[in-house]
Amino acid sequence: FVETTVCQRRGARWSTADAYLRPALKRSNLHLRTGATATRVLIEDGRAVGVEYEADGRRQIIHARREVILSAGAFHSPVILQRSGIGPGELLAQHGIHVRVDAPEVGANLQDHLQARLVFEASAPVSLNTLYHSPVRKALAGLHWLLANGGPLAEPPIRAGGFLRSDDTVARPDVQFHLGEFSNAGSGAPLDRFHGFMITVCVLRPESRGHVHLRSPDPLALPVIVKNYLSAASDCAATVRGVRLARRIAIHQPLAGLIRREVQPGVETTSDEALLDAARATASSVYHPVGTCRMGADAHSVLDPELRVRGVAGLRVADGSVMPRLVSGNTNAPIVMIGERAADLVLNAWEALNKCSELT
Repeated sequence: FVETTVCQRRGARWSTADAYLRPALKRSNLHLRTGATATRVLIEDGRAVGVEYEADGRRQIIHARREVILSAGAFHSPVILQRSGIGPGELLAQHGIHVRVDAPEVGANLQDHLQARLVFEASAPVSLNTLYHSPVRKALAGLHWLLANGGPLAEPPIRAGGFLRSDDTVARPDVQFHLGEFSNAGSGAPLDRFHGFMITVCVLRPESRGHVHLRSPDPLALPVIVKNYLSAASDCAATVRGVRLARRIAIHQPLAGLIRREVQPGVETTSDEALLDAARATASSVYHPVGTCRMGADAHSVLDPELRVRGVAGLRVADGSVMPRLVSGNTNAPIVMIGERAADLVLNAWEALNKCSELT
């Protein structure tokens, strides 16, 4: 295990809004509108000409002179396209949406990292669990952070991790481990009341595929998200191998000296089938959804290699949905890179157009 690198500054999360958006707000050509929900892209004569959005209970429109760039993430970018008439023709027709571009892959190819968890009760007070359950310790931790930007609230709960091969037949690392200074039974569950920590196991290149579809033409309706975790046999096998490898690591120092017992899935859980059942029951997303507006050089891809939506001029997508395949690790930095590359593509396109205009 090695210490993790995080996006943090002065004891707080440093987001892309902090790094990119806020410094640019002084620009006269940038207007930020919050509390608004994008409903659809407006298309006329095969070209994106604006965006419809809802704010303060009413529909409003912004017109675009050059391009529309959609960046709503792997769940909402495909749904906004579908609501705009770009997507699987049969699905759109079912919802009474005029089909502008019959693009079956819009919303398909959904991929995500799934983490199975091993929970251990610690033999020493090395956990954040007691902080969670103690109002006094919470108050002291909050005071420490306010006065010095330090203490447990200034540290990420996942302090270490690693990339490993689940067995010798794998050419390169296929699982990622995270070592958490807290423990709970599953996503959304409260932290355990005992001193505990956990090791999570994530298959890096899952073959399972899901999809995202609009639920109705209502722009405020939540999308239908089907992830199909562990539907591929290779993902199941790699998950079980990863859990077994995590156990092997845990019985050696320095972790062995900190472990009182394995709580979940429990030492009595030994067969492949039982380990897989435990993963299905308690595993959770690592929050890396991608792939639902796949870019590619083939005609079936949603986007071309310059992130332009096929079949519609003046429309690009720039977020995790554009990835053809999930990266072998965390998605934050790659998605920032996609944004930077998209900015270059837009600038280069309009610089080239301006030069052509000057020549003519």
